[in-house]
Amino acid sequence: MIQVKNLTLTHRKDLRDLAADFSFVINDGDKAAIIGEEGNGKSTLLKWVYDPGLIESYCEWSGEQAGDPGLLGYLAQDLGEEEKAGSVYDFCAASPDFFDMTPRELADIARQLRFPAEEFYSGRPVASLSGGERIKLQLGRLLFSRPAALLLDEPSSDLDLETLEWLEDFIGGFPGSVLYISHDIGPWYVFCVSLDIEMNINYKYYI
Repeated sequence: MIQVKNLTLTHRKDLRDLAADFSFVINDGDKAAIIGEEGNGKSTLLKWVYDPGLIESYCEWSGEQAGDPGLLGYLAQDLGEEEKAGSVYDFCAASPDFFDMTPRELADIARQLRFPAEEFYSGRPVASLSGGERIKLQLGRLLFSRPAALLLDEPSSDLDLETLEWLEDFIGGFPGSVLYISHDIGPWYVFCVSLDIEMNINYKYYI
């Protein structure tokens, strides 16, 4: 369960509140979307849920995350340049859990991703992968650690229709909770949790 209580996020530069006294609960197995326009703090909120240290250079906060959400898997909006320059195998090997996976477990993850299992050991540069292949590779590395919940920052960007349909199925079939960011509801609506929340910027969003 992801439970946020009375969270206020304030941008250090202009003292703008990205969220004010904001609370929500995502129960085990819930699939929830943060919907909104560019630049309104969606990524900052997701980073805070995963690790407040990711935003401390530009944002102040008060509030708390109650209870134990379990192990969280976080998919950033962009890969770092070093990760892009490395090979697919290097990317996988950066997770210690990769070396604890049995061939059967790797094959099961590959099946979920519709991604060839042998590709986890590939010397292909990550930068050469398509948008869909890159998302699948990132999700694969998250799954190596068996997370209880996934936090996905705009996973649907730069994907073709076939991969979008796969991603919809993947999110719906993931046994744990999923909190993801999107610019619009689109085909994801069936997985949105209807908690009506208001962030302090004259917009309403639905998680």
